[in-house]
Amino acid sequence: MVTVATPTGSPGKTGQKPTRRVPGPLVILGALFLAIAVTSSILSVCGVSFTASGGKNTPILGFFSGAGLLNLLTGAITNFVDFPALGVTLTMVLGLGVAQGTGALETAVRIAFSRVPARIVPYGVAFLCCQGHVLSDGSFVLLPPLAMQIFKAKGRNPLAGLVAGLACVSVGYGGGLIFGTSDVGYTAVTESAAKLAGHVPGYVSNTGVTMNWFITSTIGIVLPLVLGWVTVHILEPRIAPITATDSDTLDQEVVITRAQHRAVAVGLTAVAAYIAVVLVWWLWPGSVLRGVGGALVQSPFLKNLVPILALAFVIFGMVYGRVAGIPQEQRKLLPLLTNSIREMSGFIVIVFVLAQVISVLTWSNLSSFFAVGIASGLDRIGITGYLALLAVAILTAVMSVFISGTALWGLEAPVMVPALMMTGLAPAGLQVAFRMAVMWGSVISPANVFIYFTYNEARKVDSGITIGWLIRRTSFFVPAAMLTWFAVLAVFYFAGIPVGPGVGLKLG
Repeated sequence: MVTVATPTGSPGKTGQKPTRRVPGPLVILGALFLAIAVTSSILSVCGVSFTASGGKNTPILGFFSGAGLLNLLTGAITNFVDFPALGVTLTMVLGLGVAQGTGALETAVRIAFSRVPARIVPYGVAFLCCQGHVLSDGSFVLLPPLAMQIFKAKGRNPLAGLVAGLACVSVGYGGGLIFGTSDVGYTAVTESAAKLAGHVPGYVSNTGVTMNWFITSTIGIVLPLVLGWVTVHILEPRIAPITATDSDTLDQEVVITRAQHRAVAVGLTAVAAYIAVVLVWWLWPGSVLRGVGGALVQSPFLKNLVPILALAFVIFGMVYGRVAGIPQEQRKLLPLLTNSIREMSGFIVIVFVLAQVISVLTWSNLSSFFAVGIASGLDRIGITGYLALLAVAILTAVMSVFISGTALWGLEAPVMVPALMMTGLAPAGLQVAFRMAVMWGSVISPANVFIYFTYNEARKVDSGITIGWLIRRTSFFVPAAMLTWFAVLAVFYFAGIPVGPGVGLKLG
């Protein structure tokens, strides 16, 4: 077993005093809730409103009113139960709990990385995490704990792996070598917004999910190199090294038995057979796992990868446990599932509070007010070209602290896309500027539920971890990601390289 050596029981070895002053997650969320409630009430009393897409005048609704209080009271349970990330997270945790509880996941990671030099592990983890958008929200639940296991297996600090996993999934979410469901959502919003501009010379519509493929693939290769360097040279030196304690031995010294090797092989074979069946079912003409018109990308299969993957982990864990000779009491399914959810109790409490915060933010129209207001202000400034793309990215990064994903692009695009198309920028280019920054702010935002999931996982290693400690270390990756994206974007823009098949950053 490997533990983290930390001075006086506190995480990290530098800069601990400032982060120790950061309050707990419930205090942070409570303060955020109060700020939203007060701000919305003041703006409502002042009669503030804004014009959203479609020309509809939308007022700010105050929380401290009969309607606001009633909305919270009647919606509290629904807000919690319907919170998007809750089901995704707990479903994946159920699967991971079985694979981890039987020892299958840790053993498989040790075997897979036994011959991989420890020095390249951070770069491999960064590459894997930068393809995470394929799993949508599931990537934030699956990849950081997996990165922690990989680091631990190679004798590196598991906390560094966990933090790097979260940061790399977040700042690398806009890139990647293959398509994900987010590509479909972004493209639909972009093309709808482009139609608002009417006929613009040089604009080619219906480019589909390949709209940004060339540049996102480039980022999917370049960015992991940068993020791996940040992990090694900036993150890890700021987290105390691992040491063996008492009679425990370092992870590198753990011997994998022949029975464990066989159990992993049989378990992976079972998973491969399961995945093969699911893939054949998906690819079969007329399958219910296909989308409208037989679509493969925009389909129930890709939209529901989380339960499919969770079941794969359950199969792997159960088969491994049986073949490896794990005592039956230790591989009973119900206790394994129960224990995995029990460990998430703190996270579930935080989600309940966070769901109410986001509900009030959405109901009051404050999130839309800020997004539309900032986008309109950027439009009035009149900047063009490469600087306009950077401005859209920075705007997106700021707004992603409060709202993210397709919802944010749905607010920005109707304002930014038609306006900047008139200056010669292609909708595909504006979509690049958006997707490159959509997760920069959320990785350090107290409104990001996956920060609390990672926080919950980190405290299993060191109970002294604070939210401030975690956010401070994920923030190391944001400037590096920004500079990398800006540099790659500059090369594509000034060299006139297409960002997708037949699509450039500029019109014409």
